[in-house]
Amino acid sequence: MRKFLIPLLALLGLPALPAIGEIPGSYRFETEADYRSCEPEAREAIEWLLTTPLDAEHGAEREHTARFFLTWLEGNPDIEVTIDEKTSGLIGPDRSGHLPCIFVAGYARYALDHRKSQDRVRATVAGLEAVVDFYERNSGLLVRNPTLDGYRKMIDGGTFEKFVRKQLK
Repeated sequence: MRKFLIPLLALLGLPALPAIGEIPGSYRFETEADYRSCEPEAREAIEWLLTTPLDAEHGAEREHTARFFLTWLEGNPDIEVTIDEKTSGLIGPDRSGHLPCIFVAGYARYALDHRKSQDRVRATVAGLEAVVDFYERNSGLLVRNPTLDGYRKMIDGGTFEKFVRKQLK
């Protein structure tokens, strides 16, 4: 997981995140049990990241929440998020630096909800759908992204999973 987190942090461009060793609040992640016991808080962080507007009012809290979530995910023994060149290419261009974190949050939510299924395509679809939803809710704050606009059409038309499956081959 560590090899995935460092490139993600670089993509995010969030200045406070390089100090990832500092976990917000009073959380300590030293054993597998520590990660498992914080799963409810991680789920709350995921939902917060996915639904809270991308605005100056929530900026510091977004950094704090993203740091907690990514630290939790990095060492979590039960969740494996797969991001490679094909997957990161599907996210498309992002000047804000927030979409990769949103993708990972959507992917992780799927992985948590479907532990017995290791379906990378469906997890990737869930991550990308989270990105599209976030992009649309924050359209006034993000640069127009024709890639994500096209995804919405495929999602609405029921062809998105087939498209993602083909891209990940």
